[in-house]
Amino acid sequence: MMILRFILILFSLLIFTNITLAEPASEDEEIFIIEDYEIYKADTVSYKYGFTLDQENSIGFKYSIPLIGLFGYYNDKPAETYVNEVLQNIISKSKTRSNIKYKAFILDTTAINSYCLPGGYIFITKGLLKILDNEAELAGLLAHQIAHIEKGNSLKIIADTPDCREAIQNLKLQLPESIKNNLNIDGLEKLLSLTDYQEIINSNLEEYKNQKKLKCSGILQPFTRKYYTFDDYLKYKDEIKKQLPNISEVDDENDL
Repeated sequence: MMILRFILILFSLLIFTNITLAEPASEDEEIFIIEDYEIYKADTVSYKYGFTLDQENSIGFKYSIPLIGLFGYYNDKPAETYVNEVLQNIISKSKTRSNIKYKAFILDTTAINSYCLPGGYIFITKGLLKILDNEAELAGLLAHQIAHIEKGNSLKIIADTPDCREAIQNLKLQLPESIKNNLNIDGLEKLLSLTDYQEIINSNLEEYKNQKKLKCSGILQPFTRKYYTFDDYLKYKDEIKKQLPNISEVDDENDL
């Protein structure tokens, strides 16, 4: 009888209170959170900064929209496949967050830079790929971005900026039905496979312009060092030559 009473009390606690079933004990422990009759999954890193894994994936997806909207997506499958083969080789030996799926995308710009977003999204510009001398250099820059995601650096920035967190979570994007419930890397891949993906991305940029609190320093570095408004953000392509006068623009006619 006492055992039955204990089970009933425990069950009541789980149903009628918000409770974390386990505190993080290891680098990659899965943590299940019960809230409002739903069960959510986190890992040590996402839990540390107050996010579930689904929320982390969603943040990465949402920030991908303006990034691709600004620079464009370089749809070169052989080049993308090669970059991701190197990426997968690195994470097979160093990855600690087993619930994170990593994927690299190439941005269609001669600007020399790379970016990462929460949830495993890595972006490398066409311009950066063109100046790499060998695979070791590619592996080095990929490893740098992987480390940011493994440590949750971008999540920390967002967690430390409540206005930014609220703004990114409240974005109302207009997406195809097949994608709107899959705000993750698989969803982004599916979006970029659509023939009208650029129109879909462009149609959502106004929503970002309306959110004045998306200035999370360090998330999208080129847009937060100097450019503080959405209009300034859109001028980045024209301004890069003035900001980096010693870097000559790579010839667009040369393929990767």
